[in-house]
Amino acid sequence: MPRYSKEFIDAYYDELVSGVEYEEIDTGTSIDYGLSKSAADWRTHRGQLKNWYATPTGAPWQTVQWNQFKKDNGNWVGCGPVAWAIVFAYWDSFKGTTGLFGDTCNAYNYSAYGNETQTPIKSAITTIAKHLGTWDNTGLTLPSRMEDAWKYANDCGYPATWVVKHNGTEYYKFGKAKRALDADRPLILLIHADGIGIVNHYVVIEAARKTQIKYAWNWHDRNVHYTVNYGWGTTRKEICVRDWGRNQNKVYTATSLYDAYIQKSPKVFPQL
Repeated sequence: MPRYSKEFIDAYYDELVSGVEYEEIDTGTSIDYGLSKSAADWRTHRGQLKNWYATPTGAPWQTVQWNQFKKDNGNWVGCGPVAWAIVFAYWDSFKGTTGLFGDTCNAYNYSAYGNETQTPIKSAITTIAKHLGTWDNTGLTLPSRMEDAWKYANDCGYPATWVVKHNGTEYYKFGKAKRALDADRPLILLIHADGIGIVNHYVVIEAARKTQIKYAWNWHDRNVHYTVNYGWGTTRKEICVRDWGRNQNKVYTATSLYDAYIQKSPKVFPQL
């Protein structure tokens, strides 16, 4: 390595073998100090929702187990509206924004059975599809229309709702996802449902983790994973959207990330 002096290389390998130092760890909401880290160590940043639903099988989920359904005209309602309904159900159940599924429906009570066809849940998802401009014959929702979910929240009495779309590197989007999860907000991610390919499916993020490795005294981003609800009734799994270097994981194509903050008035400006 001709660019580096012998002293630099000696010092580098010294630290690699035995050195420790204090690191500043950005949690997304604060800086934590005091953890002694080996110079050759790995570290993981995590974000996760705070609440859980009970399910009939006893396996807890953090978002409701709703699925797509066929509308009265025989066409599928689409994954975009279902994803937003799952996000709204979390807000309705745990964050005090009641009334998102009508005055008589508590999303928490219905979600344990994953029955999205019960009224008024089915009606709500169908209405969300109209606000998103979901294509009636295919169930496709354009990425540019997913932000229109605020219109449904507005109809339910939350006119100061914000919906923001994030694009960029997976590391950048991870930072936005962790900030939301730390604030107990589920998000939506547009992915290819089966791995690498053209994005074709909206999923709801329940948890996120990013791993980093340290070399040359600095921490370097490596892998980004999300635990997602597929909106297929019982499909929930962790997917990898970034795997640096030689792939150790099955990688899924991912693009737009959607974050929502539901509120009645603009007294609180959300960090999205």
